[in-house]
Amino acid sequence: MNLAVKEAMAQTGETAESLAAQVGVDPKTAARWARHGSIPQTRHRAKVAAVLGRDVLDLWPDALKRHEPVWFRRWADIEREAVELRWFELAWVPGLLQTEAYARATLALATPTPEEVDELVTARMQRQAILHRPQPPLVVAVIDEAVLRRRAGRDGKLMREQCEHLAA
Repeated sequence: MNLAVKEAMAQTGETAESLAAQVGVDPKTAARWARHGSIPQTRHRAKVAAVLGRDVLDLWPDALKRHEPVWFRRWADIEREAVELRWFELAWVPGLLQTEAYARATLALATPTPEEVDELVTARMQRQAILHRPQPPLVVAVIDEAVLRRRAGRDGKLMREQCEHLAA
């Protein structure tokens, strides 16, 4: 639970419905903003903060600590609010379903520095929090068999762990 948002809503007398009407979103979306780890899309944050009379960083301290690439942020925001996600993947295990080791091995192929790899892996692992919330999105992933048979890393251990993770 995001206590800062909850308190601000209580102090201003706002409900999810009234906040949603002022910001121009669905009431369910506004209700999610009071949950831990749910941050409004960039275009809504300032409006919500203004309505609640608070600073954006007081309400969502992690809002500016995003590690994903700028070009990916719109998708990450959509992903965070989605009730259902569907994938068809021919080359990789989808990011939300990757182990840290698999993410590190695959991201290292196209990322020039170890620091950038660390930052991208951190972002990918943080995205997976949506799968552990009280009402996670339904995730449907169709993954080509070749993805599961393709070796990532130096030995079969990494892919064995990744396949076990998918099975779990």
